[in-house]
Amino acid sequence: MSSTPANSQNSARLIDCTSDSAWDAFILASPQCSIFSLSGYLAGQGTTHTKLFYEMEGQIVASALIITPDDSKFRAPYPYSLYQGIALAPMAAQGHSAISKHLKIISGLADAISRRYPHHSLCLHPSLTDLRGFQWCNYHTPDLGAYELSLSYTGIIRLDQFSSFEDFLSSIRAARRQDAKKAEKAGLRIEPSHDVDEFIHLYALTFSRQGIVPDDLHLDLVRRIVHSVLNAGLGQILVARNSAGQATSAVMTATDPNCAYYLFGATDPAFRSNGANSALLLRVIQDGFLSGKKVFDMIGINSPQRGDFKTSFNAAPTPFFILNFNNSIVR
Repeated sequence: MSSTPANSQNSARLIDCTSDSAWDAFILASPQCSIFSLSGYLAGQGTTHTKLFYEMEGQIVASALIITPDDSKFRAPYPYSLYQGIALAPMAAQGHSAISKHLKIISGLADAISRRYPHHSLCLHPSLTDLRGFQWCNYHTPDLGAYELSLSYTGIIRLDQFSSFEDFLSSIRAARRQDAKKAEKAGLRIEPSHDVDEFIHLYALTFSRQGIVPDDLHLDLVRRIVHSVLNAGLGQILVARNSAGQATSAVMTATDPNCAYYLFGATDPAFRSNGANSALLLRVIQDGFLSGKKVFDMIGINSPQRGDFKTSFNAAPTPFFILNFNNSIVR
């Protein structure tokens, strides 16, 4: 690892992290743990990025993931990759002490990153709600640049707030339960798959109903992510098949110690009405209960139609923020 002075705070500095194992260990222990920041996921994403630790008083207190594609006007999130921003170390402090410490860490980190990267964009984890440290960066010297905040939403199901999967099932929209019964009546069977080509074929078919033909770059990115997640043991593909063995629908999910994520859904438009989409999602949510996950993240509810479908599973609209920093002055 290499380090550079961060700011005027005593013994505060940014450290370049070149160890995937050290990075992943920090992310997995953080309250902002996210599958999208783990090395196995980043390998499939294929971006140029820098992993940074922020050290204060001899302790690593935060991390930052800086995505640096060729386009200097990049705005987070990178496609299919949320919450790639900062993560904090676990903290024993509580109440006002925790608030004060968080503010100090985030303020120092924001200043340090802004000095090193005149253009950068961060997608923050939903648990980060006190962003004053970013808002106040260069407060008295605005000519040195400022962070702009924009708001997005994801859909979160708090699995740990239900006594059982059956308790959860009773809370969702009736149409979703009816879909699952329709799929069962149609004789669909749900099974795991490692056939990435089959999944990508279904994924491409999903867009055909809208008259959209995904370009090769788009499909290649999805393929790389799916391969990487499977190879790293971070997720699975589930496929719904009809009695003839034909794949009618599929989902790709990923997991970290606390959360399961709905990454991709794919359906052959010829079988849209068989209820497989809902049946598959209910199966992976049930798997979340069985494996002790606390949260199921629908990964974005920022378009009307998809947002309505995802919230119909009792996914609570949950805000997260995107930060963009721009400074044309070279320091």
